[in-house]
Amino acid sequence: MMLRADEYRQYASFAPGWWMRLAAPPRTMIVAGIAEREWLRKSIILGVVLFFTLLLSLPLLGEYALSHSFLTIVVSVFIGTVFIAAQFNRRGYLQAATFFYLLTFTGTVVWGIWSNLPGSPFAILWEWALLLIPPLVAGLFLPFWTPFVFALMNTGIITYLFLRKQAMTPLLAHIGVASEIDFLLYGLIMMMAVAVLSAVYAYSVTRAISEADRAAELEAAHIELQATHTELAQAYITLEELATHDPLTGLVNHRTMNEQISIELQRAERSQTSLALIFLDIDHFKALNDTYGHPVGDHVLKHFATTIASQLRSIDIIGRWGGEEFVGLLPDIDAAGAQGVAERIRAAVASQSFSSAGGIQVTCSIGLAFFPRHATTSERLLSQADHAMYAAKKLGRNQVRVADELAVLALETHDEAATSREEQALLGVVEALGAAIGARDAYTAEHMHAVGQLASRIALQLGLSHTECRAIEFAARLHDIGKIAIPDAILCKHSALTPDEIATMRNHPVIGAEIISHIPALRGMGAIIRAHHERWNGTGYPDGLVGEAIPLGARIIAVADAFDAMVSTRPYHVGETAAQALAEVERCADQQFDPAVVAAFSAIAPTLQLPKMHRAA
Repeated sequence: MMLRADEYRQYASFAPGWWMRLAAPPRTMIVAGIAEREWLRKSIILGVVLFFTLLLSLPLLGEYALSHSFLTIVVSVFIGTVFIAAQFNRRGYLQAATFFYLLTFTGTVVWGIWSNLPGSPFAILWEWALLLIPPLVAGLFLPFWTPFVFALMNTGIITYLFLRKQAMTPLLAHIGVASEIDFLLYGLIMMMAVAVLSAVYAYSVTRAISEADRAAELEAAHIELQATHTELAQAYITLEELATHDPLTGLVNHRTMNEQISIELQRAERSQTSLALIFLDIDHFKALNDTYGHPVGDHVLKHFATTIASQLRSIDIIGRWGGEEFVGLLPDIDAAGAQGVAERIRAAVASQSFSSAGGIQVTCSIGLAFFPRHATTSERLLSQADHAMYAAKKLGRNQVRVADELAVLALETHDEAATSREEQALLGVVEALGAAIGARDAYTAEHMHAVGQLASRIALQLGLSHTECRAIEFAARLHDIGKIAIPDAILCKHSALTPDEIATMRNHPVIGAEIISHIPALRGMGAIIRAHHERWNGTGYPDGLVGEAIPLGARIIAVADAFDAMVSTRPYHVGETAAQALAEVERCADQQFDPAVVAAFSAIAPTLQLPKMHRAA
């Protein structure tokens, strides 16, 4: 910042402009804080002091030029030092200029006293009074201790000169002081009083400036802290916006929409009101992206989002579900009202054309589901609306369908029937492969079937879905399919296997995974079959997998496989009781087996019923 123009004029108006340009720093000098601003103010004041000193010196120079050649030289030298001090001050050396000026001032006065002794007592007294100026001025521009230095120095000099020249008697007679000691004591007291006043001023100003600077720093820090707080708050708002909203369309994202659906369902349940959920999908969007490029696709998505929002009420919520799919939530609305909103959205979208995509028109398919009419949970409500939207697409696109329409129910039934047919076909493949291994080793076939049933129950206990349980059951029923490539001499051997035979037998998981990889419907089970002999602590085979790196299905099959093997009776092995086998499985938890799988197995173990054909009695 700079010294204000009115402040500069307040001090500089006592001296002409040409002198201030010569003796003081420029007013436009940039200063950083209060201390620097005070320094600039003092420099201007010193420039004014130097000017008045010059004015007082010029008459003396004229007087001495006529009467005293030596004093003429002294005053001339002093005037020269005033100009030198002015140059120091101009260049920013305030303290150097002040110290130089006061020393030469003191020297000039001392020479004046020396020249007047013994002379006019009043002239000597006047010149001694001039020596009060250095300690007084020192407090304005120099540190608080410098006035005492000048006071002691000047008192010592005067005392020495007076005593040396024995000029005290005429002076004492004129001013009525009884003794030289009293006079010098009065002079010392006066000099020290001036020094104390000057020092107090210097110290007070320095402390005030320091405190003001500190306050200014604190204020600046406070302002900076407020600015940082504002920036952080803005950053938090931005991050929150990114976390809850889709950056392309500005609508709420999938996660936030899920939360809103749950909240609105709870509110509707408490207030016993209806709620509609609409599921929207842009028709042929992939083809549009492939034909015109993703920038055009993004433009369509943004415009589509704006169009939907323009047709909704202020209490309705719309979000981007993913890709070209959008979900809308319409609280406190009946079926007719919701269908009207959905139809308006469909018509508004269909009426738009996009010049960036060659003037094409975009349509959308919309599915509707209602709470509590179609579902009372968010998952089921979304599923119903999704099925309705899917039906709209199947029935020709660019239309609105409600979840309980006959066309929707027919499509759902068709999908479920198709899924059932696929599962039956897959089961046939699994049973055919099981029969193939059973033709060589009946025990292995029976063992695989039993492990499949047990693995399915463990998976169900772990909370897996029906589809996941069935997949694990099928993988378990095929887990030893690789043994079809093991020679009969090893596979059916009743005695202990040799190390080479063990190595051959341990290759069956790899062989089984390879066999499965050639059957498209079973290809996803290959990783489970390959890893069913891996151990939780990494000591298993064939890959030495550790912990959760082992597929969950393989960890489940490992427990079921070990338990069934322990309770089975074979020519070379007497089956253990279920309690003994369970204890062994639990003992090996966290080493051979996944502890979570063992816990699930332990929970269902009391309900197991073991067939007697190949189990211990």
